[in-house]
Amino acid sequence: MSSSHEGEANKANDGGATLTNRVDLTIVIVSWNTRDVLRDCLQSVFDNADSDSVEVFVVDNGSVDGTIEMVREQFQKARLICNPENRGFAAANNQAIQLGSGRYILLLNSDTIVLGNVLGQSVRYLDSHSEVGVMGCRVLNEDRTVQLTCFQYPTLLNLFLKATGLFHLRWPRFFGREQIAGCSVTPSGMSMS
Repeated sequence: MSSSHEGEANKANDGGATLTNRVDLTIVIVSWNTRDVLRDCLQSVFDNADSDSVEVFVVDNGSVDGTIEMVREQFQKARLICNPENRGFAAANNQAIQLGSGRYILLLNSDTIVLGNVLGQSVRYLDSHSEVGVMGCRVLNEDRTVQLTCFQYPTLLNLFLKATGLFHLRWPRFFGREQIAGCSVTPSGMSMS
């Protein structure tokens, strides 16, 4: 999740979005033949988000599995951008970001399920911590265990620990150094949580 540039906030986006009619959060979801998981993702977003404070874009990259029809029929509140071919993840995100009016932007994978009030909590955190420019949420596996999504730089030692499975050992502390479960990057460097 990142904050949009305030210098660009007064520009008209999508027919005139200005600071006076901005939402808190623009959510961008890129899809390519992910109809079923996208349905679950969108349902979790709309079930757990304050509809007045978020806008949701789905950018479809030429799906042929009924994704477009599903979004049109079941999620009329989502703003759908249909590309005739797969333009790639970055280009698709940029399409929606240019149209979004949110104070913050969340790039959300289509296989994600949003739990509880994490969207509102994230916005409140960013509002109260102006020194934070980019934020990532904790990612959980299906069984709700923490998914390790942050890694140290791939040195030969770290690659060795990963290849041998030694990174699983928590003692001595040296062995568990390859993966970092909770980290955030701040202007002053990396902090652990």
